[in-house]
Amino acid sequence: MDWERVRTLILQLESAILHKLLQMRSRGEGKSWASAVRVEASDVIYQIDDQTEAIILDWMEAHWPATFPCLLVMEGLENRGRVTFPEGVTDSQLKLTLIIDPIDGTRMIMFDKRSAWILAAVAPYKGPGTTLEDIEVAAMTEIPPSKQWQADQVSAIKGKGLPGIRAEGIDVRGGMERFPIPLLPSREHVLEHGFASFAQMLPFGKEEISKIEMDFWRDLYGEGTLPDLAVFEDQYISAGGQIYEVISGRDRMVCDLRAIVFPRIGEGLGMACHPYDICVFLIARELGCVFETPTGGPMDFPLDTTTSVSWVIYANSDLADLVRPRLKRLVSSD
Repeated sequence: MDWERVRTLILQLESAILHKLLQMRSRGEGKSWASAVRVEASDVIYQIDDQTEAIILDWMEAHWPATFPCLLVMEGLENRGRVTFPEGVTDSQLKLTLIIDPIDGTRMIMFDKRSAWILAAVAPYKGPGTTLEDIEVAAMTEIPPSKQWQADQVSAIKGKGLPGIRAEGIDVRGGMERFPIPLLPSREHVLEHGFASFAQMLPFGKEEISKIEMDFWRDLYGEGTLPDLAVFEDQYISAGGQIYEVISGRDRMVCDLRAIVFPRIGEGLGMACHPYDICVFLIARELGCVFETPTGGPMDFPLDTTTSVSWVIYANSDLADLVRPRLKRLVSSD
């Protein structure tokens, strides 16, 4: 498979989405983005989600090559059944699975608070057994708030390491000019005086996740040091955004335990993380970060929009070695 060609295609798709959304916002259409349209198994669908879904389907119909027949996995398609490009491709003819989160961070961008992200990844088609670990190419593109002139776009090909990373900034003020940007995850070996977050951006589950977090800090540093411990958190309501904060060197660790905690307190998993939310984790790995389950396992979750997923990203292997045994013990025994 020509993975470089596949990367170019998903970058073109994400660029088309970004350009169209910026045009819509410049015409004042962003004012209605926050209107809820429907509720599906994967998430609440807002008007901005609906509009982006249409952009993607139109682009795929017009530009996706028939030589790369693919199954499209994306939130918002649950009621459409099986969606392939070209249409009507059989299982035996499929070569690829393309998983997309059209807008990760919908609630941030529809209120013009903070960047959202377009996430996409491609794996060889292996039927229902295709997992996140099968992903060969991933790309993410920033949708900035209206006051921000730069949107970042990053992509990776599996096994290429840093030379296979393509990272560019896009000037969204008019010409969409591009320029290279540096990406360097933190090389710090400790969490003190840096950002390390446990995702708990919703009211339900906050108390339980906070308890695990505090037990973690006590286990790592000791009760007496906690009042003086300077570790900061950032509740970015976007898994893609959280991943980007780590790969850009701003955060050292992010842990999402919602899929573990919610069932324990009798809450549904609709607002937990799902595979499409983290489909770009390959980029982090290719940059030298560690991305795994909170118990240190592989990300062998199916490529779908409904499976609940807990995960943790470390900026480097030293931080993973420091945190992993403690986190595994707390999660397993809680």
